[in-house]
Amino acid sequence: MRRVFGILSIVTALCLMFVLSPSLADDKPAAGDKKADAPKAAAKAAGPLCPVSGMPIKESFSTDYKGKKVYFCCDKCPAKFSENPDKFKDQVKAQWSAMIPLRMQVTCPGCGKPCSDKFTSTESGEAVNFCSADCKAKWDKGDQEMRKGLGKTYTFQTRCPMMDEQIDPKSSETVDGKTVYFCCDDCKGGFAKDKAAAMKKVDEQIKANQAAWIMKQAAKPAAGEKKEEKKEEKKDGGK
Repeated sequence: MRRVFGILSIVTALCLMFVLSPSLADDKPAAGDKKADAPKAAAKAAGPLCPVSGMPIKESFSTDYKGKKVYFCCDKCPAKFSENPDKFKDQVKAQWSAMIPLRMQVTCPGCGKPCSDKFTSTESGEAVNFCSADCKAKWDKGDQEMRKGLGKTYTFQTRCPMMDEQIDPKSSETVDGKTVYFCCDDCKGGFAKDKAAAMKKVDEQIKANQAAWIMKQAAKPAAGEKKEEKKEEKKDGGK
């Protein structure tokens, strides 16, 4: 009897495996699902990572790839990357995605035209871009009107709604009085086909980036606090 029960148990288990196997197969991720975006998601969470080692990058180690900079964790990884750059293309895209800022300057504080990093000055330690050498010179002379309007030159929409890549300030379109930016002019065609869905993405991105920016700014120590910290460090060092 025990042998009979044992055989029946085995048969029952095999039947269950046969019945459940299709549902188990359905649980497998389909090709092209969210797992394909895993490197990009990981980089966003951990910050920009070296495409070769997966470690945090150091900006002192870099090379050029498709007209842009790729950063590495050490001096050994660039050589490994150069042997077969396309092998690391997904990791590179993830790094570039993680390096997209929460807000970007898109217009010149002098005349409102699209700005360029060819004409740059600084304000409170941060780069300020202009459309021309004339506007930069005006800023450098201490123009206060330009400084008052600096905040309006930024956007919290830093990713193209079609490609999820960093925007180009020169590629834009106005929709219901709102400026929408793209990574290139080619994306405007896809945008026109489904403006409602794309605008929803833009609005969600702006809200998320704005909230993250406010939190980031709030976490920064004030200038007075930094001075106090330095004084304390000097005191501790003198003991």
